[in-house]
Amino acid sequence: MNVAIVCPYSMALPGGVQEHVRGLAAGLVSHGCEVVLFAPDLHMTGHPPGVTAISLGGSVKIPANGSVAPIGLDPRMLVRLELALDPAEVIHVHEPFLPAGLAAVMRAPRRTAVIGTFHAAADRSLPYAVARPLLRRVARRMHATTAVSPAARALVTRYVPTDPVIVPNGVDATAFATASPDPWASTLGRVVLFVGRPEPRKGFDVAVRAFCAAAASRPDIHLVCLPAREVPAGLVPPSLADRVHTLGPVPADRKLALFRSATALLVPSRGSESFGIVVLEGMAAGCAVLASDIPGYRAAGGEAVRYVSPGDVRAWVSALGEVLDSDEGNLAAAGTERARTFDWPRVAARTLDVYRGVLPVE
Repeated sequence: MNVAIVCPYSMALPGGVQEHVRGLAAGLVSHGCEVVLFAPDLHMTGHPPGVTAISLGGSVKIPANGSVAPIGLDPRMLVRLELALDPAEVIHVHEPFLPAGLAAVMRAPRRTAVIGTFHAAADRSLPYAVARPLLRRVARRMHATTAVSPAARALVTRYVPTDPVIVPNGVDATAFATASPDPWASTLGRVVLFVGRPEPRKGFDVAVRAFCAAAASRPDIHLVCLPAREVPAGLVPPSLADRVHTLGPVPADRKLALFRSATALLVPSRGSESFGIVVLEGMAAGCAVLASDIPGYRAAGGEAVRYVSPGDVRAWVSALGEVLDSDEGNLAAAGTERARTFDWPRVAARTLDVYRGVLPVE
């Protein structure tokens, strides 16, 4: 099967949608598909083996949903989509209501099956509300839709009459489970890991404050953060400065190694998360995962994660202390088992079932 995957976000920057499309592309190749990946900034980064990459030009950082979204707005993408979409049997568009997605859906050949996947979660969306007539027109051009979680499904169905099938995010469970520990991290003692953008929505400050409070009575623990480059002034007492490490962006192989070195993973986002890819990664690597008690993270972690009230630093201090002192092994074992159900070959197979459900298109 010839599949075109369209991502609206810059592949040169980290993000859940970008991780999803990389994993899906690799998973589809493992099932024998020919895959072409379209995304902004692909000329600046690598792509999975066996996948053809076509860059949609550059991207622009736009404030969105409590974060900053690197969205493709380069007009050259219209020409590149026009020239290269034609051979595809299936065009799989991620976030089809963003510019690159809109362009791909509206320029798709009539004979080609178009699948749209929704990733975002929020209580409401002003852009969706304002653009509702256009979005309904776009939705009618798609032959099937999916959403990565019930939370993502709820947002889009609030504004558009569509019925997405739930197909979750995935994880390369084998890669995380078999990676070698990071040599440097292995010298630190017990590692508490934070992986996420250093911004309020991701709860970076909560992770740092909770660690510092827990570390005061536990001299063997260190906090490792990525891709953060520094901690805001005043968050870390001088006595703990040498136990908080900000590594900045790291290569993929080192990210795997750091996960494998970690005892616990903190995922303290305050909300607006449709799913928890980092939760899956932590479980797959054998970490004890503590995550905010929000619907998207429960969709990922099930009963294999310790859930904590978002933004409540005292609750995070207490939960981290309890996990470090007594429960890390139980959580880690439950998480490893659950992560296998989200392995990319399995998720790619479910995605292929969606494709086959709309082929052939007359």
